[in-house]
Amino acid sequence: MYRAEQSTLAFLLLNSDFHNRATLSSSIWTKQKILGANKARERANMRWQPIS
Repeated sequence: MYRAEQSTLAFLLLNSDFHNRATLSSSIWTKQKILGANKARERANMRWQPIS
């Protein structure tokens, strides 16, 4: 699945102009940043949960 997304992304990048490429990469970077923050928050929540 990840590999398929990569090849689709590569196809889009190759067939877009510079403006679209910049917009696409920045939106992907933002999504990755948000996903990373959510994962970190989940790990922190798990770490601080009281042991029952």
